[in-house]
Amino acid sequence: MLTRDFQGQVSKVIEQNLLSLTGDQVDFSVPLPVVANFVASTFLMLLRWWFDDDMRHTPEQMDEMFQKLVMPGIHGLVV
Repeated sequence: MLTRDFQGQVSKVIEQNLLSLTGDQVDFSVPLPVVANFVASTFLMLLRWWFDDDMRHTPEQMDEMFQKLVMPGIHGLVV
């Protein structure tokens, strides 16, 4: 329950950030709440993996991996 609530909060923040970055001029081929939930899920999964892996990568490396995993998909959804 706590994880689901936290993911929901992260998803809302991501949705707001995507809206502020793209504005009203950009449409997504997938509904924005779905995109935000996907990004939030990926972020939390990667964070969990990092902790389970004893945080052997730096936060900067983790951010780079996250960006490489997520950004091509987001760019591909912009119509």
